[in-house]
Amino acid sequence: MFNKGHELRNLWTPRSIFSSFLVLILCSSASLAIAPTPLPVISMQTLDGSPVSTSSWNLKGKSLLIYVRADCRSCSALLQSLNKKDYPQLAAHVSIIVADLSPTGAKALQQLYPDLSSATWYVDSSNATAAALKLQGAPVIFGLKDNIVQWALSGVMSDPAQQKSILNTWYEK
Repeated sequence: MFNKGHELRNLWTPRSIFSSFLVLILCSSASLAIAPTPLPVISMQTLDGSPVSTSSWNLKGKSLLIYVRADCRSCSALLQSLNKKDYPQLAAHVSIIVADLSPTGAKALQQLYPDLSSATWYVDSSNATAAALKLQGAPVIFGLKDNIVQWALSGVMSDPAQQKSILNTWYEK
């Protein structure tokens, strides 16, 4: 006789539940519902250690801001996916904020992603960005128009074609 309860119990072991949950987390992305809001004033450093504030950024037109953390697999996956072949003009339109690293560590991270070497990189060793933008995790991509945050995507998108379309068309318009 077939025992459905027994079969389901074997199917949903703690390991399979954990694996399913992990796949869901790693392969999904959520759009953060936000109203257009000015980029808050956040103090950070350039890769050479000089202090800089977002209030001094003179952003014109549409650009992207990417927030990543050190030792974050999803962040690494996102940065790795942003290659010149699929995103030929991205580096010219993106600023990357790295949390939890020193300027020296952020320089080393930048070298791991040569297609993004000409992007503007900043270091947020005090985690001020997460607090100011009320971030719950990383990575997060923000669409900016001038110095106004228009939209945000949290996590890594499960559909690379959709990510490519969103990011490449944002700063082209």
